[in-house]
Amino acid sequence: MNPYPPHPARRPATPLRTILLIGAGLVLFVLVLASALAGGGEGSSDGSPTGPECRTEFFDGGWISSCDGELVSTDVGAGY
Repeated sequence: MNPYPPHPARRPATPLRTILLIGAGLVLFVLVLASALAGGGEGSSDGSPTGPECRTEFFDGGWISSCDGELVSTDVGAGY
């Protein structure tokens, strides 16, 4: 006597279902990629400004970020 009840046979994946799952995965991937490329507005995730008119210069003692020639942020040590 088998103590476990019989399990129904698993349905094989249909080609339509497989195509739909792959398509949904691709759509999700494109949305995530577009969101990452679009960014979250002005500035990057680490707080430094971005854009063609903005630049960040790195030095031994830290960094300085400027946009259109105006100082935006800095992380230069007190001794420099």
